[in-house]
Amino acid sequence: MARETRELHQAIDDHIRRSGEPYLHPTDKTVQLDLLGTAPMVAWQESKVASLFGGDASWSGLPQIYARYGTSAGQALLQRIRILETADAALVFGSGMQAIAIVFDVLIEPGSHAVIFRQVYNKTEKYLIWISERTGSQVSVVDDGDLEGLAAAVRPITRVVFAETFSNPLMRALDLERVPQIVAEARSTAPRIKLVFDSTIATPWGLKKPLLQSGVDVVIASATKAIGGQDRDLGGIIDTNNTDIANSAMDLLAMRGGLLDWRRAEAILDGLDAAETAHERRCQSAATIAAFLDTQRCAWSFSLRCQATWMRRPWPQATSATVLCSHFG
Repeated sequence: MARETRELHQAIDDHIRRSGEPYLHPTDKTVQLDLLGTAPMVAWQESKVASLFGGDASWSGLPQIYARYGTSAGQALLQRIRILETADAALVFGSGMQAIAIVFDVLIEPGSHAVIFRQVYNKTEKYLIWISERTGSQVSVVDDGDLEGLAAAVRPITRVVFAETFSNPLMRALDLERVPQIVAEARSTAPRIKLVFDSTIATPWGLKKPLLQSGVDVVIASATKAIGGQDRDLGGIIDTNNTDIANSAMDLLAMRGGLLDWRRAEAILDGLDAAETAHERRCQSAATIAAFLDTQRCAWSFSLRCQATWMRRPWPQATSATVLCSHFG
């Protein structure tokens, strides 16, 4: 063995001892880990099988073997997100739209049906319509706040109801008590229906009760926004207590890629506490603005007037009457 090769092996061994992780680089993290024999791989595969067939865990939580399946930094971020959302399973993606697309890919089946609210993010609606056309499925669009229309739109073949806590970009709030109730009642005729919420704007910090404890099946968020805190790192998150959905999503992610890489996972994780503090500060600032606007009789801009109205009549589910304005701060 050449001297340079021996020195490289020694440097890698030293790095493993320092970091406690069998990375294949003398100073940095790597996509692949040194398996150090077959035992770690066998243990990983057995854990994956137990997750898939045991029904009580997601294999998204397995330790890093190959970075397309998961990273150490990603696992640490997943653990924090699971606690925030009280989720049995969580996945992280390279963007929020990647998370949304995979959820639709998992839930939309040939000949099925979905319901979506009219003012959701444009690309979300476009992707749902696109995948539905490719699978011979149908989409019903319901006006925001039209709860009777939501109930009427559900069919026996409905697989998805998709909504946003606050619509993007018009910031219209949905009733987080009635929407889950309507979907729960609809299961008598549509037994496979799932309620999916994009909670990017509300954030886990903006609700008194986690959505997964309120009858929501899947929570999606863009980690690029408030959770990332700095608008620097693209990322997406799925949270659910349905491990079948989580494992199906993880299978798709493993096949086609799109996992959040370890550099961005570390950046989001390192800034998570500061992001929560910033969220609360923006809410306090918005409360001050709302109080001032309530004392004024002058004409406001349309958007500020709408926001102030919502803040004077806040969600019963919101921890702050100003969670809406926090998105703008």
